[in-house]
Amino acid sequence: MAPTNSPPGDGQSSFRDRIARIPDLERPEPPTQPAPSPMDWEQAAPPVVRQSAPVARPTPQPSPTPLEQPHAPQNAALAAHGGQAPPAHQEFEAIGSRKRRRWPFVVGLVAIIGVLLLVLPLFLARRTFDSVPRVPVAEALTVVPESGTRNILLVGTDSREGIDGSTENSDVILGEGIAGERSDTIMILRVDDNGSRFLSLPRDLWLPINGGAEQRINTAIGQGPEALINTVQSELRIPISNYVQVDLAGFIDVVDAIGGVDITIENPVFDRNSGLDLPTAGVVTLDSTQALAWVRSRTFTEIIDGQPVVDPTSDLGRVQRQQEFMRALLNKVLDQRNPLVLNELASELSGALTVDDQTSLSEATSIANTLRSAIPESVVLPTLPDTRNGNSVLVLTDGAPEVLALFGAQ
Repeated sequence: MAPTNSPPGDGQSSFRDRIARIPDLERPEPPTQPAPSPMDWEQAAPPVVRQSAPVARPTPQPSPTPLEQPHAPQNAALAAHGGQAPPAHQEFEAIGSRKRRRWPFVVGLVAIIGVLLLVLPLFLARRTFDSVPRVPVAEALTVVPESGTRNILLVGTDSREGIDGSTENSDVILGEGIAGERSDTIMILRVDDNGSRFLSLPRDLWLPINGGAEQRINTAIGQGPEALINTVQSELRIPISNYVQVDLAGFIDVVDAIGGVDITIENPVFDRNSGLDLPTAGVVTLDSTQALAWVRSRTFTEIIDGQPVVDPTSDLGRVQRQQEFMRALLNKVLDQRNPLVLNELASELSGALTVDDQTSLSEATSIANTLRSAIPESVVLPTLPDTRNGNSVLVLTDGAPEVLALFGAQ
């Protein structure tokens, strides 16, 4: 019988075959690996050099691109990458990271500057507003309704305090034999979101003063601001929620602080009694002296075709000119948007104004914002000239109730 073949590794295999299958421990064969790709080079760990070998055989590396060329300032980066330049995308990420770290600082700086610009004007406004003199008339004023509509009583007094002989045109402003204080200009400003308006009360308007005898309304201020407020509310039925007063010296400061007020005249005008002298027609800028003469003029005279023509409406024409001036004044003040400039202007005027003891800074700011949206329109109170107790005065006439109703009269 022929011998049977046994599988490898069987006990029947020859000794030679067994020796051949023992691995060579002295010369190990390196494992077969595919050639590394560029991505593998970027991700591979730094080569390990055996100290015992006489010459280290470096692992093949790709040629560096221009962006990856090492420079002297990059020694730390080279060390971090085993002596090799870091990949370009890592350099870009490092630069972007540095820029991102700067952004919080820049944003924070801008925020701080913005807060300072907002808070500083508010602080200055608070300080300036608190320095304005107050008159205790809160009990006489009407509470502002929820709608926010309010009537502000604006009074310009002819007090000579603060005006000396060195003031230009002082002889006309001061006059002779005039003592005490009278309300030379009386206006009611209605502030309403649906439209604001002015109403001038002629100084010669004949009314019972503070529940007493009938007199010209401009004498009411002689009994104090509260008497004037009571007269307007009781006799004209107009509720008053705020009171603002400026004297002649303060009026001069107002105009000087804003650099004059622009108005338009059709003809050259003058008034020797008030010192008004505007020899050129067109747009003119009234300085403090001419502005005061403009609002006080009662013998307003125009030069028409070379001939002087006196305004026949007398005090009524004066009221209309006062309203025209107030609109121009408000327009110039409210056109100013710089809060620092506004605070400087308010600071200059703080000593010239007097306000009631009820108005707050937030209310004053709200009024200013409402007026900034639209300059108030002018409304004329219908009156007729009359004579009472030998005095030339003005009395209410037909149409007056309808006009008063526009200001909340009941």
